[in-house]
Amino acid sequence: MSKLRSIMLSLTLVLFTSVVSSQTVTSGSVVISVQSSDTSVSGASVSVTNTGTGLSRSGESNDSGSIRFSSLPPGQYTISASAGGYSNSSADVRISTGSQAYVVNLVSEDSMEELITIANVVKLNSYEVNETGINIDVADFQTKVPVGRDLTSITLLAPGAVEGDGAFGFLPSFGGSSVAENQYLVNGLNITNFRNFTGFSNVPFEFYETVDVKTGGFQAQYGKAIGGFVTANTKRGSNDFEAKVNVSWSPDSLRNPQPNTRTSALKENESDSLQYNVSASGAIIQDKLFYYFLAAPTINEFSSHGITAGEVTEYETDEVFYGGKIDYYLNDSNIIELTYFTDEAEQTNESSSWNALSGAKGASKGAGISKSGGTNTIFNWTSFLTDSLTLELMVGTNEYERTVQAATDATLPPIYDNRRSLGNAFAYRSNAVNFYASAGSDEREQQNLSLTWEVGDHIIKVGMESEELTATENRVLSGGKYILIADPTYSGCSNVTSTYCVRIRSYSVGGEFELDNSAFYIQDSWNVTDKLNLNLGWRSSDYKNMDANGGTFIEVTDQSAYRLGATYDLFGDGKDKISAFIGKYYLPIAANTNIRLAGGENYVHTYHNLTNEVPGGTSILTEGDIQYGPAVNTVVVGDGTIPPTFAASTNNIEAMYQDEIIFGYTKYMDNGWTLGAFYTYRDLASAIDDILVDHAVNAYCENESIAGCPDVWYGPHSYVLANPGVDSSWTTAELPGTTGPTTINLTAGDLAFPTVQREYSALDLTFDRAWDGEYFIGGSITISSNRGNYEGTVKSDNGQDDAGLTQDYDFPEFMDNAYGYLPNHRAFKAKLYGATYISDVLVGINYRTTSPRKYGCIGNYPGGSGADDNYGGNYWYGGNDSWACNGVATPRGQSFDGKWVNEFDLSLSKDFNFPGAKYANVQLNIFNIFDFETADDFGEYGEANGSYPDADYRQPTSYQRGRSMRLNFVAKF
Repeated sequence: MSKLRSIMLSLTLVLFTSVVSSQTVTSGSVVISVQSSDTSVSGASVSVTNTGTGLSRSGESNDSGSIRFSSLPPGQYTISASAGGYSNSSADVRISTGSQAYVVNLVSEDSMEELITIANVVKLNSYEVNETGINIDVADFQTKVPVGRDLTSITLLAPGAVEGDGAFGFLPSFGGSSVAENQYLVNGLNITNFRNFTGFSNVPFEFYETVDVKTGGFQAQYGKAIGGFVTANTKRGSNDFEAKVNVSWSPDSLRNPQPNTRTSALKENESDSLQYNVSASGAIIQDKLFYYFLAAPTINEFSSHGITAGEVTEYETDEVFYGGKIDYYLNDSNIIELTYFTDEAEQTNESSSWNALSGAKGASKGAGISKSGGTNTIFNWTSFLTDSLTLELMVGTNEYERTVQAATDATLPPIYDNRRSLGNAFAYRSNAVNFYASAGSDEREQQNLSLTWEVGDHIIKVGMESEELTATENRVLSGGKYILIADPTYSGCSNVTSTYCVRIRSYSVGGEFELDNSAFYIQDSWNVTDKLNLNLGWRSSDYKNMDANGGTFIEVTDQSAYRLGATYDLFGDGKDKISAFIGKYYLPIAANTNIRLAGGENYVHTYHNLTNEVPGGTSILTEGDIQYGPAVNTVVVGDGTIPPTFAASTNNIEAMYQDEIIFGYTKYMDNGWTLGAFYTYRDLASAIDDILVDHAVNAYCENESIAGCPDVWYGPHSYVLANPGVDSSWTTAELPGTTGPTTINLTAGDLAFPTVQREYSALDLTFDRAWDGEYFIGGSITISSNRGNYEGTVKSDNGQDDAGLTQDYDFPEFMDNAYGYLPNHRAFKAKLYGATYISDVLVGINYRTTSPRKYGCIGNYPGGSGADDNYGGNYWYGGNDSWACNGVATPRGQSFDGKWVNEFDLSLSKDFNFPGAKYANVQLNIFNIFDFETADDFGEYGEANGSYPDADYRQPTSYQRGRSMRLNFVAKF
């Protein structure tokens, strides 16, 4: 009988039909099904207990033998179950964010043979029933697999994720969306850059406990993204005191340089990184009050050598991250969590002249400073009001400084020499450190409130979200102007009569800008039968953007987004699941739109005759070295006045949104493997961007017999925020013959812009085998297509991160031949990672292969300047049949392919004895161990500025990183 009373547990980790969405981004939920010989056991006593903090929840299984525990802090738990006539059963498991399910098999006290027949363990798929993506236990994963110590490296492990363009820091693209359509959260706080949605606050790798990457199938609580969601949770304390030291060193001496490009001496670049951190965690009051604190100094040094620029720039980043978390288990029904961290950083940069032939470094051109980051505070409160009713509240602030300054900002303007006839191609000939000097900051105040109610076969979650965003910006050109010397054939110089042309740009913008984002959502997880679960969600969002005067210039309300999912258990044993999902996602409007479109932007170009002789070359020039006559041509893009709120956008504007459909099949196997196949289709149905309405207004005036309109709307005069490709209603105070604001209707035909197109379809095949003490393996294969005429809120073709104001829809001619394979298209992607012991050394691998990016030929509009002289060669055309683009239409992505990119990383990790330490480990990571030197980006501009073929066309502009090594040391005390 003592043997029969021994603990026996069979954990079949499956994606049950009862797995639902009522967990938050900071907690997990678990469904436990109690069975004996495949028969449900009702009335069983079940408990879950956190082994680190003592938190315990208990209850009885219902008529179908199951019980659910929600809002559990991530950590190690013991699940226990007992019932009359059965032996007790318990096991230790890890509960992470998301939903998990376990089958607990109770053994009858009269049945000894069942001790052998029912034991099995099958790995849980740790993401939601209708969601696709990947969930990473950071602390465990990084000890086994060679991966970069940053959030982006983790996100790129997700199925289908693609590394975006280098102009945006190689951020991830999910599901064909641009890199600026994602959201990043830490402990529920949104840390996404709301200026242009590129990037996020800088949190060190060591601070993270788990990272959940959601690539599709988002439920109603997730909004403000149409690409992907990255939700991270930080580490926390427990009853056991622990001090930890971690050192990560990536020396330049262990790095193989990249090959040179035509313009950059990549072989001469240097990069050194040293990151170390110290943490302490434990209990202030046992089982009650816990702490975790981390200090993480970082020193990064790197240099960049320019061949054509003839200069070297040396960068140094000095940052000390401080972060901490307090968890207070007030009582069995209330948990309070406080998180604080600061990522304030300062980067210095100093440029000096540099001779590419001799390698000699010359005199300094000056130094500058860039400041970033800020403080972040998060308050989370979870209250279990009843056994079936849970209240969750999150209040947080996120700050980020954006300041760029140098001693030369007040006096020295940037000067470029683009006289191709003298051999100069945008040669920088100034000692001005910065192009723009700016002082700015961002602040987010966020509040989330949700209520989860478990009733019958339904689990209903209702929630509200609110974000109050404030962006402050004061930006001006260094020295107050930008001087360009060019040949008279350069765009805009057609009226110049001298040998060379001088263009002077004046630019400034500033003010304080506010944005309000709010949402309401409801999600119901309904167990229709034992095999069928429906997830029915609805989300309504409102976005409001204010100008520099505080007036609302755009407001998009009542954005109804449905999220409908279904999962069916094919055989009722939880091992074979089919699922389907259909949903709609909305994207808010970036603060960049407020600043540039409604901030009183002063943006003027004047063109002049050069009246003195300025030699070519790269020698430094001052403003006094360049003499020029009166302006012969003036183009006013912005006159410095804040436009009326009604004039900044069309009246019938709709939010940017995307539709998604996912079909999936998941197989859970008794040997620990999980296999999956998912088909995803995404369609960008509406976009918001600035469009030029001049030509359409003149057509309207001609149809209505209104005289004088061409005297107002000539050149680029009125850029308006709109949905491209549809009829638009617009209000203007400049219509001749009127005395006040007048609303006019502009037809899609007169506007001449095509509707936005972006379609993504993909088949993701996933595989995963959980770590069993000996080895684990995971990865994915993706076959996909990403086509359209609009990449999204950034434009990789020219490196533009002007969210909401990309060049694409400025003129209709830019969209001619714009349909094709988009920059984030990769037809094939494969990822494989894993680890195993060889002797007493843990060996980890991380392999990726990606098919080529497709390129077009960007050139000049046939027959002349096309849309406007100021844009130069930025069209999907060739202007000259003897140049690169051959004087013909060059549709996007159809001129040439890039290269396959492969990378194989290896890690070797070994535990060892360290004086006074409970645990010590040293790890060597070798990235790109075979030192592949594949070009990962190419010049796509075939013709430069309307004047010359571009020498970089089809040539590599960057390469994948060379072989490098990182040494990690960790000790726990």
